Amino acid sequence: MNKARKAEEQLIYGYHAVKTMLKKRREETLRLFFREDRLETLKPYLSFLSKNKMVYRQVEDEELHKITKSRHHEGLCVFARKLAPKSLDDFIASFRDSRTIACALDGIRNDHNVGAIFRTAAFLGVEHALLTQEGFDSLSPSTFRTAEGALETTNIVACDDFLPKALAGLSEAGFSIVGTDAASGESLARVKFKFPAVLVLGSEQSGMGEDVRSLCETIVRIPGTSSVQSLNVSVASGIVLYEAFRQRSTQKRRTRVK
Repeated sequence: MNKARKAEEQLIYGYHAVKTMLKKRREETLRLFFREDRLETLKPYLSFLSKNKMVYRQVEDEELHKITKSRHHEGLCVFARKLAPKSLDDFIASFRDSRTIACALDGIRNDHNVGAIFRTAAFLGVEHALLTQEGFDSLSPSTFRTAEGALETTNIVACDDFLPKALAGLSEAGFSIVGTDAASGESLARVKFKFPAVLVLGSEQSGMGEDVRSLCETIVRIPGTSSVQSLNVSVASGIVLYEAFRQRSTQKRRTRVK
């Protein structure tokens, strides 16, 4: 396979990740491989692939191991065209709900953490996620599997490789920028979120960058005991996102007028 072709496709494995991809954008399928026990559940999609002369094949487990370089494929995998992220300008121009919540990932690279954050965010109604171009390019098959389909249902906004510039643009557009920190900031129990809002999540090793922190209108922390230093970032994101979701649910939706 030449490098140009490889750069244009994404390997996705995991039952819910693959099924959601086929449900949302089956026309972007390049090659689908599956184990015999997945045939029945894939039949609705196989008829479409066959009609459109797209490649699919039933294979044994060992071949799936080789294709995915993983034993966590859950019996199927697909090569698909890469997701098409939104630009920041398109996102700002198109959002309509005054209660919009977006999340921004600052330096988080662990595949499982990123996937878990997307999964939790989708469950709690977060429809938009900001990633640097580097972060977007590093989305791996493992991230897709851990996200359980959430990468297909979330609008990904690629903001080049300088997150502070994107956050400054969102602030100018009326978004409240809310940062998170394990040790400092206002207790989550006392924070009143203002919407639309962007929740910024920093890496477990270094937290948010100083240039990102300086743009935050509010910084929140999750109070707890001193038994351990902090929570895993995906767990912490779930707690903060739930509180934002809870507060948003008490507000009436208003359509933003451009």
